[in-house]
Amino acid sequence: MPLLPNFRPKHQKLILQCYPSKKLPLNETKPNNAELSYLLYYASTRRTKLEKVAIFLNKKTKLDVSHNRIGHIKVTLFILQELITKCSDDLGIMASHIIDILSQVVRIKDLSTCELGLLIFSNFCNKIQQNQKQILSSSVDLLRNFLRLVSNFISLGANSRDYEWSKISLDSTTVVSKYIDPNVSNFENAKLIEKSIIVILDKTDKGDNSLRLMKTLTGPDNRDEKKSIEELAINALKSFFDTNSKKQVDLTTKALVKYITEHPREVSWFNRLIEACAKKTHIELRYRIVSMFILDLNTSKDPAQRETIAYLISNLLSSEDVNMVGLPVKEILSDILRFQREAVISKHPTSLNNGYIEIVRSLGTHIYYNDQINDMLEEVQKIYYQIMNTSESFTQASEFVEISDIFISNIEGIFQSVHGDSLIDYKRSPYRISIFNFLFYTIDFKNVPSFVSAEAKVGVQVKWFQLIDKFYSFEADSKLFSRPNYESCISNKTDNALLLLLNLIGTIATNSTVDLNAQIYKTLIQLVHTMKTNFVVNYLNFISEWFASPEDFKFSLNWLIISEIARVYNLQELSQTAASKTHALVAAGLWYKEFPAITQDDTSVNETSFGLSSRELIAQLIANPELKTWLYAAGYEEASPEKSPVVIRTPPKMLLSQNTTATDSILNHSSSSIVLPYDSLPRSAAGSAGNGSLFHYSTARSNTSSKMNLNSTHLRDLRSIISGNSASPSSRESLYKYSITKTSAPNLGQKKSGLAYCISDLDLSDDSDNEYADAQTVQNGNGPLTA
Repeated sequence: MPLLPNFRPKHQKLILQCYPSKKLPLNETKPNNAELSYLLYYASTRRTKLEKVAIFLNKKTKLDVSHNRIGHIKVTLFILQELITKCSDDLGIMASHIIDILSQVVRIKDLSTCELGLLIFSNFCNKIQQNQKQILSSSVDLLRNFLRLVSNFISLGANSRDYEWSKISLDSTTVVSKYIDPNVSNFENAKLIEKSIIVILDKTDKGDNSLRLMKTLTGPDNRDEKKSIEELAINALKSFFDTNSKKQVDLTTKALVKYITEHPREVSWFNRLIEACAKKTHIELRYRIVSMFILDLNTSKDPAQRETIAYLISNLLSSEDVNMVGLPVKEILSDILRFQREAVISKHPTSLNNGYIEIVRSLGTHIYYNDQINDMLEEVQKIYYQIMNTSESFTQASEFVEISDIFISNIEGIFQSVHGDSLIDYKRSPYRISIFNFLFYTIDFKNVPSFVSAEAKVGVQVKWFQLIDKFYSFEADSKLFSRPNYESCISNKTDNALLLLLNLIGTIATNSTVDLNAQIYKTLIQLVHTMKTNFVVNYLNFISEWFASPEDFKFSLNWLIISEIARVYNLQELSQTAASKTHALVAAGLWYKEFPAITQDDTSVNETSFGLSSRELIAQLIANPELKTWLYAAGYEEASPEKSPVVIRTPPKMLLSQNTTATDSILNHSSSSIVLPYDSLPRSAAGSAGNGSLFHYSTARSNTSSKMNLNSTHLRDLRSIISGNSASPSSRESLYKYSITKTSAPNLGQKKSGLAYCISDLDLSDDSDNEYADAQTVQNGNGPLTA
């Protein structure tokens, strides 16, 4: 039996007095101002009073809903709005009742009432935003009811073509993006963000409207105009990326990828969409979009889906308008190289590997730190080394060839990404002279399985030498590479790129490797022009060895190289000697027929010996002042020149370091290092320079100590980003020795890339909990998240 009016509690009287006369039209139904003001004062003075008010409003709403009294329900919502604003510090007391009232409002599905309910719900979420977890975690049932309410608001117009209902759904997704913590939105796999993205993208027009799309996303909001459904949807999507929350960016990106792969359409439209979303993301968080793409690429088993994701990544990385801070370039590259190998082994379509190659190329289109391109080239070669020295890497000879072709394409793609771009050339460090060292350790293919034929190996070696030739012809800076380099080329005999290359030729080439020999000849001739003095000083180490047997193709190759050196340095006497010796070899039938013979009209065949001693060659070379200076500096004569040569210093030698993948970076997982086994350590040189004799270059592996940089790579990369200049250690004190034993190589510290990885302790998020403790749970789509 209901209470009589005179016996009602005070809070009930105050509430009921706020309701106007039933004679008013529905659209004018609002609380009585004076009574509402007094009610607000009464409720705000004590918490117990506020709780009583909330309980009674909840009960009255249930009664009004059962009698379909829309006017009274609207008045209740207006009262609720004022209470939320006035008593925002005590919303925890009212939270469960507010959620119950709004849940009942949604169930009646009256348009104007639902619009008002959403407005109140948005205000409620905004007010509790700072203490959302504390308020909602007071009861599991409360949190579940809250998530159910949000989901119901999103679903109201999800399948409707009506503008007003669609607007309610899209505005609900904006509430999720702006006011609801990502951990809360995914509690017990609620997936509010994913549901929001599905509704948003279902409301967009996926035709060829890129110009309009980009203007909507990047232009200012015009609040005075009534926006179309598509504009509302795009703005809602924009709000999910305009955030400081790492996790929200991650979950939104994941939802986008899932929608794209499950709703195949023209990829170009999605490319523009992802690019525009990235532009709205805070610049320090944009790299996380790419990282989440890589994570999905890693877990997807469908080649078609992988191909779509690969092209999305490539497009985003190559975008001229989207730059990033902290992009883990080497980690992403390492992941892509692993995917490429897996694609070959799994016999995936060639188009998938083409997509991977595009990602590698796109990584070089933006320079995030000075040494990025050098590090990328080194990373490709290191992974290739690992594959070629692991017996389980492939099971067929065709896989060996295909993997090699892909890695060659990777390096060519990196060269193409920077070739001819003056802005990139301005930002990046020059190519290192030792840029191909890891390749020279690899392409003797000594550890490749026996089922790979010698012909297949030689075919791959030819392709690698063609790449080296192209590099020295078009990519290498001849001014830099030809400048006499004392540390890397003149005095260094342990980790010298030219010595490694020349020694490799003696290891892999014989008279029967015709195509390879022809390419070696072209490559060495190009090196004479590109590296000049640096090449000559190191080439002299091999003169005696290559002149050992006239029947060997290297005997003829020697004279071709000597003749080219004579032509470059205008040494007439040496040129005539080379022509004469060549004629003698041709006449004796000892010239390697696959090489062109040197011709000179006034040369007569009067030679009795076919070779040339080291001292005779040096005596003719020192006729050139520059060669004389640097040959003396290299120790080929005991006497020193009167003027010491200018010493060109270079960065420390490359060493293998730990590799971290982009997936590992995003999930904070550890990674294993790639270690050179003992039998493939850098080749060293030994010998005596006394009495003018040449250094004898030994093919034995060096088990002596190597050098590495003590200075933090992070600091160097940070300097590079800030100043635009490369930074290298200033003194030899920054180097220390690492002893390499016969059974293992040093486990060196990680060398990370990008600003966020240079400052590894920098926290760019305001999230209080461990954001990725549940990343695998999110990835698998099951299990609760802590709210």
